[in-house]
Amino acid sequence: MSTSSETRETTGTATGAPAAAIAGAAAGAAVRGTRLTLRAAGLGRPDAAALADVDLDVPPGEILTVVGPSGCGKSTLLRTLAGLLPALAGDVEQDGRPIGGPAADRALVFQEDALLPWRTLLANVELPLAIQGLPRARRRKQAERWLERVGLADRARQLPHRVSGGQRQRAQLARALAAGPRAVLMDEPFGALDAQTRAGMQDLLVEVLHGTGATVVFVTHDVDEALFLGDRVALLGAGRLPRRTGRASPARSCRPRRPRARGSAARRPDLTEHLKGTPVDTDTPLQIPALADAEELTCDVLVIGGGTAGIMAALTAAERGADVLLLEKAHVRHSGALAMGMDGVNNAVIPGRAEPDDYVAEITRANDGIVDQSTVRQTATRGFAMVQRLESYGVKFEKDEHGDYAVRQVHRSGSYVLPMPEGKDVKKVLYRQLRRREMRERIRIENRVMPVRVLTSPEDGRAIGAVGFNTRTGQFVTVRAGGVVLATGACGRLGLPASGYLYGTYENPTNAGDGYAMAYHAGAELTGIECFQINPLIKDYNGPACAYVANPFGGYQVNRHGERFVDSDYWSGQMMAEFAAEVASDRGPVYLKLSHLPEESISALESILHSTERPTRGTFHSGRGHDYRTHDIEMHISEIGLCGGHSASGVRVDEHARTTVPRLYAAGDLACVPHNYMIGAFVFGDLAGADAARFKAYDGELPVDQLREAHELIYRPLRNPEGPPQPQVEYKLRRFVNDYVAPPKSGARLSLALEAFERMRGDIADMGARTAHELMRCAEVTFIRDCAEMAARASLARTESRWGLYHDRLDHPLRDDASWFHHLDLHKSPSGAMEFTARPVAPYLVPVDEFTPVGGPSRHLGEVHPEGVSTAGSRDTAPVAAGAETAAAGATDPSATSTPAPESAPEPAPASAVGSDPGQASSRRSSSRLLELVALAEAEPELAALVPYLTDPVPAVRREAVAVLTETVPPGTGPALAEALRDPAAEVRAAAAASLRELVETLPPEPALRDGLAAALTESDPVVRAAALDVLRALRLGDAALFASALTDADIAVRIEAVRALVSVDAADELARAATADPSREVRVTIAKSLATVAAGRLHDPSPAAVGPADSPHSGLDVGLAPEPDAVLAALVGLVDDPDALVRAAAYGALGTTGCPAPLAARAVTALADPAWQVRAGAATALGVAHADTAVPVLAKTLADPNADVRKAAVLALTRHRASEAARAALATATTDSDADVRAYATRAL
Repeated sequence: MSTSSETRETTGTATGAPAAAIAGAAAGAAVRGTRLTLRAAGLGRPDAAALADVDLDVPPGEILTVVGPSGCGKSTLLRTLAGLLPALAGDVEQDGRPIGGPAADRALVFQEDALLPWRTLLANVELPLAIQGLPRARRRKQAERWLERVGLADRARQLPHRVSGGQRQRAQLARALAAGPRAVLMDEPFGALDAQTRAGMQDLLVEVLHGTGATVVFVTHDVDEALFLGDRVALLGAGRLPRRTGRASPARSCRPRRPRARGSAARRPDLTEHLKGTPVDTDTPLQIPALADAEELTCDVLVIGGGTAGIMAALTAAERGADVLLLEKAHVRHSGALAMGMDGVNNAVIPGRAEPDDYVAEITRANDGIVDQSTVRQTATRGFAMVQRLESYGVKFEKDEHGDYAVRQVHRSGSYVLPMPEGKDVKKVLYRQLRRREMRERIRIENRVMPVRVLTSPEDGRAIGAVGFNTRTGQFVTVRAGGVVLATGACGRLGLPASGYLYGTYENPTNAGDGYAMAYHAGAELTGIECFQINPLIKDYNGPACAYVANPFGGYQVNRHGERFVDSDYWSGQMMAEFAAEVASDRGPVYLKLSHLPEESISALESILHSTERPTRGTFHSGRGHDYRTHDIEMHISEIGLCGGHSASGVRVDEHARTTVPRLYAAGDLACVPHNYMIGAFVFGDLAGADAARFKAYDGELPVDQLREAHELIYRPLRNPEGPPQPQVEYKLRRFVNDYVAPPKSGARLSLALEAFERMRGDIADMGARTAHELMRCAEVTFIRDCAEMAARASLARTESRWGLYHDRLDHPLRDDASWFHHLDLHKSPSGAMEFTARPVAPYLVPVDEFTPVGGPSRHLGEVHPEGVSTAGSRDTAPVAAGAETAAAGATDPSATSTPAPESAPEPAPASAVGSDPGQASSRRSSSRLLELVALAEAEPELAALVPYLTDPVPAVRREAVAVLTETVPPGTGPALAEALRDPAAEVRAAAAASLRELVETLPPEPALRDGLAAALTESDPVVRAAALDVLRALRLGDAALFASALTDADIAVRIEAVRALVSVDAADELARAATADPSREVRVTIAKSLATVAAGRLHDPSPAAVGPADSPHSGLDVGLAPEPDAVLAALVGLVDDPDALVRAAAYGALGTTGCPAPLAARAVTALADPAWQVRAGAATALGVAHADTAVPVLAKTLADPNADVRKAAVLALTRHRASEAARAALATATTDSDADVRAYATRAL
């Protein structure tokens, strides 16, 4: 796990003032370390030697960091120096004397804190002092002083389990140093900590150790950590120390190290080359490169941003024959919102489930009519083809047992939500496409290059390239291009999160508004910038609450009384207005209610929310002791941002993704295509790539004035390296956004915002930087300031309220269609001013009853100026208190003092990658084999080249070979993965199972694959058997007999997969026979729902076999249902008698699809009095297809049920009987129900 530089920059020293005091005291500390020496030493146990012929000399006061793969002997080295293991050969000495055993002057610190759980932190730190025999008063004082030095004075009386992991490690460090050791031996002490805590601990360790002068040997897996902490770095190979690298002088400076840019190509060592090169000294600022030394690149199509839309634009342009350059300031493999969890569900118009015109109308309503329907219609009409294209790449969308898309209805009208169960792999799949040989020939990827400006032609204003720099080396970079596609994502780092943590945003925090600023300065029009993105989120987590994911499973939003309160649909800003009002009222807080759901639903939700969405979500809940089964999730409101894909604020584009600047395109969340989400981003990336591919590279001279301006913007912070750091300036800027721009808005506050943002130009110009990474962060602050000014001026210009909470003007509270049924466009004028135009909404392609575009000419509004904000006197006259003019000015100027960003809570980070098994005797060989595999993956190997690794004796190698096979997918991949399902190692089998599921849309259904999967059904591992059934079903490689044989499997998950597989082949008889026989409630519930699925398929099958005989028990129904076979009906009859309430509920719900003849309708009427609300809701659903004379009277009475979900089911059932006058009367009474969903569905039915 590498600790990123941005983590370190925002963390600083985790202990604040105490650490600063230590650093000051360190200046006079005398070196009192000890020399540790090994000469030709053999280390390990007699029966298992780990290291041989080791030579090492650690002088007094040095910090030596030791890096190496797992199993290479790092811990053995440390334990030998501690005296816990005797040397097998050679000499191991301390100050020239042999080390014969443990000693008090050599302290050993472990990865686990090893604090005694029954002793307080203070008592733990006192322990070594007590062993030394110090008097109680003296050791208490010394322990308190060390706890203060590590920032734990206020936690001294706490037991270890009452403090965080980072705080326990700080206590362990204090305990180790309290006794004054001359040598400190540290065995991966920060390995189990998250990235944020780890960064703070590294800074603290350096500062505290510099106050002791102790010799330190620090073992770590993390090369960046080693380079940051160590005066020298030793790389431990297989059985030896082959190379050490260090600074020019071994003497340690008493000043704490500055944060470094992590992983730089210029200083990150290559482990295969034994730490080649030396680390860069970041105390010396980066040199400013000359304008003439720029790296010059040329292409037909330049794509800026390698997230969602950018990759699709690059692929399409390359397929059209263009030479493409893809620039990404991070790394394409894991960049963009897709890599931040925005990949669980998507909107798409699937034929047979929704109509494009309905989708366009829905988006129009959600956006209060202010849309360009021609752009929305592109997403609606092209989305399905894009889904199929993504599937051909290997992206998985959820499908039912018949292979149809499992579209969900989340909103109250229309079914558009298409889940992606393997969404976490989308970036990996897309990267695989980019790396295909034919794409490599056309697409050049430049990672770690950050453009800051689009270059335009002085003659005609068209886009001709871009200018930027390398975020690792600082190299100035220019690009000539025929067309430029901006795909840089949203401006997610605009408002400041409630946590105060700069990067703890709802949106991907690397999306800092780069494209908004570049488009603006290139002269393009932006539109809808006053329509912010604001979302519900988990309180204190800054991740989506995911009510839209939970809704199909039965979750919903409630206030503290357990009442649903959202009347509007989930598309709109009006929903956020209702949400904010509820949070602020005495009915708050607001929760996402899940605790009422059965275990099966909660488990399914956890599999999505804790993996595909954001893995840290599970860690967050676990840390608080919360569980969806017992705790509902408190929700709150996110900070503001700009996003075209989730709101309507972006660069103005037409239906081809063209901006108003010729040959400049915008796609994804940057483009103003309201609510287009991920599928829309792919669609517009495709459109942009196709259109831009028409142009060849620009061959003229690049405009020198634009290059100079960009050069100054990039490198200005290097001229002032001691200036205000970026985190402080950014915190101050975004705090102003929260104070003055976030809704509810007012002219006065927005005017104050503009004054503050203008002052911030000076603070930004004074920012200091020393490294290329810091230059990147400084450039991002300029983008954020530009976006903040756009947001404030646009909000000030639109003198009405619209889009609910998104643009809520307190001084203009009403919507004004007469004056403001217009787009509000902004652009940069030739003079540099920000000017606005009110552009009428174009005539609709799809009529929407609620809105009618007014037409007419555009209104040029020009520059929008701040309003006069009242103060104690005239705006032109300073306060007149005698002799106090200067003091008053200083007291009222918010820029007079700098507001530092507060220390924020750490964010959980993924665990470090685990190396090969340290117990393997062949660790050196396996490490080299793993490195060979990494290199082989880049060469697009055939299966034959991977077979030796798939059969390697080391499980870690076989597992990595499965990963490479999955990434490269050569012919024969399917059978090879099926064979890997029978691997003796569980980790390899699990990897193969996951890979088969990931690739199921791209694997050919060949006989060899079928045979391998069928053979896997006899394996002892249930993970293997379940995966084999899933893939056999998806690829249509199994039959009813094969699937039915798995119904008797001992594992519940396998039996459920067997049920789903039987549905895929319409095996109604097999399902009916198993309906009541299975001992598992979960399986019986699945069978009940599956019977409904099979029945639904046959209801739409016109064949005589499907229709059934004329005297079928269903023949008397009056709701247009076709007859069903007696086997299905008999099975459901048995299930409605099941002793488990959830099974009965599922059976009654299934009757709502299969039909509910009179005998079962009578039983459903009786079930409306069942104690379990789930059964009552299912019975109401069943009555929706019963005879109206039987159903309507009892459903009308059910509208008084105390459970809102039962009343909602009754409303939906009455909707199917709305031809009845009695049903309409009952629905009318439900329009005033206390539950928002009940009211909304009743109103819609009428």
